[in-house]
Formats: sequence, structure tokens, C-alpha cells
Amino acid sequence: MPVKRGIPGGVIAVLSIAAIAVVICVVACVHFVFCRRKKVAEESSVPNVQMIESGHGVGTVEITSESAPLPASVSQKLKGITVAKSVEFTYEELAMATNNFDISYKIGQGGFGSVYYAELRGEKAAIKKMSMQASKEFLAELKVLTHVNHVNLVRLRGYCIKDFLFLVYEYIDNGNLRHHLHGRVTEPLSLSTRVQIALDSARGLEYIHDHTVPVYIHRDIKSANILIDKNFRAKVADFGLARLTEVGSASLSHVQGTFGYMAPEYAGSGDISPKIDVYAFGVILFELISAKEAVLKRGEVATEPKALVTLFQDAFSQPDQTEALQKLVDPSLGDDYPLNLVLKVAYLAKACTHENPQLRPSMRSIVVELMTLSSSPEDSYIGSFYGTYETIIDSYAIGSTNKVVKAGDCVLMRPSESNSAHYVARVEKIEADNRNNVRVQVRRYYRPEETVGGREQFHGAKELFLSDHYDIQSAHSIEEKCIVHTLENYTKLENVGSQDYCCRFEYKHVSGTFLPDRVPMYCKCKMPYNPDDLMMQCDECKDWYHPACLDVRIERARLLDHFNCSAHRCKEDVKKPHRTPLTKGKSFAFPSKRSASARRSPRRSNTMS
Repeated sequence: MPVKRGIPGGVIAVLSIAAIAVVICVVACVHFVFCRRKKVAEESSVPNVQMIESGHGVGTVEITSESAPLPASVSQKLKGITVAKSVEFTYEELAMATNNFDISYKIGQGGFGSVYYAELRGEKAAIKKMSMQASKEFLAELKVLTHVNHVNLVRLRGYCIKDFLFLVYEYIDNGNLRHHLHGRVTEPLSLSTRVQIALDSARGLEYIHDHTVPVYIHRDIKSANILIDKNFRAKVADFGLARLTEVGSASLSHVQGTFGYMAPEYAGSGDISPKIDVYAFGVILFELISAKEAVLKRGEVATEPKALVTLFQDAFSQPDQTEALQKLVDPSLGDDYPLNLVLKVAYLAKACTHENPQLRPSMRSIVVELMTLSSSPEDSYIGSFYGTYETIIDSYAIGSTNKVVKAGDCVLMRPSESNSAHYVARVEKIEADNRNNVRVQVRRYYRPEETVGGREQFHGAKELFLSDHYDIQSAHSIEEKCIVHTLENYTKLENVGSQDYCCRFEYKHVSGTFLPDRVPMYCKCKMPYNPDDLMMQCDECKDWYHPACLDVRIERARLLDHFNCSAHRCKEDVKKPHRTPLTKGKSFAFPSKRSASARRSPRRSNTMS
């Protein structure tokens, strides 16, 4: 019989057991790796906190990393935040003070977390509780508020990191500005109180813009982020979007903020500068005047939602601006309020919300303007910086050159913002305080290309326009005297010095236009007019021409005082006989029946021959 071969049953059993064991090991390994990665991911989402002992035994805390999902470039920028060790709270402290974060302790809800009331270490406090996903905002606030200290900025008391991110602030017990303007309050804010709140808020912003190194930009200024204390004084809060940047150097692809408060250049292109805070502050000024929301709801004033800025722009465009603005004043103010004060605040808000950021005032000049509008005697505490200016003086001698400056003179100013360029301005007023400090109120000139619609090729190298941007600075900011010529006088200069400039446009804030209209001027050759080149202007129609386009040599054109173009030469020929000029200043006409005059070129190398 054939022998039947096969695998013994015992061997099969052993192989089965081994296979099952291998499967179990593989599953266990996969589970271990998965759990390990999850744990690492969870740990990496928590900012890494390191204790650093100083030589004096006083501890500090250094935040050295940010949540893992953030780009490496952002994480790198936010490394190394150092705060005092004493401001670290334990989770148990916070939980006990809020009854384990019971809803009855909740006093607010923001975009990045909830806010709870608590009493910690003998003081009232507000605790912001944020998820780990908000680590970017957590670090931003921690970075700003641990490096600034100002009476008009909310004070950070401490922080905690355990499962959640916690920031502990001083408690401001009178709500926020939005609540007082748009909520159901029994007593409306008086106009003087509103101006004081605006001044306090402006001081806080001026501090982070001008007195911190480096500069901080809030990026989310709105009425809900202006806190009001029991004495109705204001503090700027919520620095979760605050950004450290050099002026005009940053641009973001992901824009964050609140609609109705975002400046056009920020909302459209992500451009960041302190002027985006200025724009938002202007919206708050409009809110203080009208008690209307930054974005008006559908049906409130129009069939579609409308920005408050647009509503005021419509009022400014009316023939009777005063009447139009009066209709927007908060009815709760009644009829007994100083209209002139309201109008001044409205025009300040208009300047703050100018479409072009270059034409918005700085927070420093806003503070000074609001100081003049506020009746609070406490303004005198700023005397060490601004002084109490009461005396108008006739002149001021520039220290470096000893040249005398008077009202109406033009000067080259050193800007208040360290990263900005020097600018030309017209002195409006010179004032001295009781400490013999001198300041000047000036009206700024700008390059045409620095404003909407400006194009450099339509203007000369030294051409400016007179803006409606007023500023106040120490007289020590004056670098030197300048001369801003009219167009006609400028083109008659033999040589243009460093102090010579030209102005032919003035911006009118009432109409939002230029006088005269900044329409590019062309010669008959279709090339644009340039005040740095020798040009000839018809005495009748005021059109401009290149001498070469009229077959006139430059040497001859320089001698002429009168010119009528071909369309008006007959009228001129009737008046004057045909003579060949022998000396400058004589009346004459060309043999070809053209009589001419020319504006002289300040830059001969650029003239046409």
C-alpha cells in the first residue's frame, strides 16, 4: 500500500499559534506608534515653558515655541517671550476662583475664548480661557502685555497652561465701550465723557506706536476692545492680533480683524502699518458721535448693510455738512451740546479714515488734538511730555542754523515716527508752555505719488501738494527752513537748491478733491508736462508747450515774457507791434506771428534743445 504523507496535526497547531502571535505583535506595534505620535502631537501643541533662574533668585519664564500647526516662520518670530515667574498661576487657583469655570462666573465671550470673573490673591481679575488651537493669539498677548506698561492699556496679571491656555488680567468693572454705546444702559455717556474716552484710548495706542521698541500694531481696535472703568476712563484691551512690525514693511496673506473697522489697504492687500489702527480709531470716533454700530444692519439706513464710515462720508459730501452731521448725532445727547465740539471730532474722524494711509494723522497728533478738545483738568499730567501750551509766540530760531521761523514759513520736519521720511510742512502756529518748551502746529505737504491717483511722471522731482494733514510736534523737530514756490516762480529759478520746492495743488477736505483738479497736462506732442523742464504757457488759454514743439530755441525762449499760442496769436498781434527782442522783458512777436514767453527751467540739463 502507498504511504500517505502530510503535515502532522501538532505542527499545524504550532504554526497557527505563531501566526496569531505575529498578528498580535503587529497590531500592538501599530497601536504603540499611533499613540506615541498622538501624544507627541498633543505635547507639541502646548507652548514649551522653561524656567530660568537669574543671579538674584528671581525667576522668569521663557516661552520658547508655538503650537505645531503654525508655520515655522511664525513660530520662530514668537520664540523667547520672557515674563516674570511671579505671574504664573496654577490651574487649581483658577478653577477654585471660578467654581471650576462655572457659567455663572462667565462675563464675556470673544473670538478666541471665554472670559470669567474671579478674585485671585486678594484682587479682582478677569480670566480668558482659550483652547490650545489659540496658542498664536495667546503668545501674541503675552508678548505685548509683558513688555508694555501704560495706564491706558489693560494690565496682564499672569497666565496658566494646563489643558487650556489662560490669561489673567486686571478686572475693569464698567464693561466696554460697545456696551455703553449700543447696549441697554440707563444713563447715556455725556459728550465730554466720550471725548475723554477717545483721548484715553488714543493715548494707549500712541504708546504702543511711538514709545515701544519695536513698534506694536493692535490690528483689532473696536469699541468692544475699549474697556471702561468705574471712573469712566478707558483702557485698550485684547492684543490677540497684535503684531510686531516695522512701519510699512509687513503684508499678510491672511487678514484678521473686525469688519467695519478694517482699513482699505489692510482688508484689500493685507498691508500693515500703525495707520490701520488710526483708521479703526476713526471709526470709534464716529461711533462716539452717533452711537451707531460700525456696520449698520440691513434696513437701518439702507436696503443693504452699510459701513458707518460710508454714512459719514455721505454727510460730508452734502452741501450743508453741518446740518447733515447734526442728523447723525446720538439722539440721547439731546439738543444741549456744543456743536462745534462735535464737528471737530467728526473732522478728526474723517482724517483718521482717509482712504490713503499716508494722509491719516499719527496717533501722537490725534492725542494732541483731543487734548485741546477735552476739558479734563487731568490732562496736565502729560505736561512733562507735551507741556501746557498757553502762549502763542511770533518766531522760533532753529538751533542748528539759527534761522528764524515764523507762522506761514515752510520747514523740513523730522517725523515723529522713527521709520518715516522727513517731510515738508507749513508752520501754522508756534506755541510755548510754562516750561519754555516750544511746539509747532504744521500743515504737511506730500509728494503727488504718495496719494490716490498720483503718478510720478506727471510731476517734477521737487513738486509737492498741500494736504489737509495737520500735525503737532516739538519745535526741535524742525531741521531747516524751506521755500515752497508757486509753479510760475519755481520755473523761473536759475538753479534749484535743496531748500526749493514747488506746489500747484491743494487738497480740500470739505470736497475731498484737489484745487485745481490734478489732471495731467500735456504739450501738443502728447508728452506730459514736467515743471523741471523749460515750458511755455499761453497767456490766454494757459496751455503749456515745449519750446522745441514751437520751433523755438531754448536760448530765445528764456528771454520771453509773453506768449500766445496759434489759436490766440491774432488777438495778441492786434495789441502789439512785431518787434525782435533785444533784451529780456520786451514785448514782441515772432516773425511767424507767434509771440511768446517762457517759464524758466530750474534744471537746464533736462531741457529740450
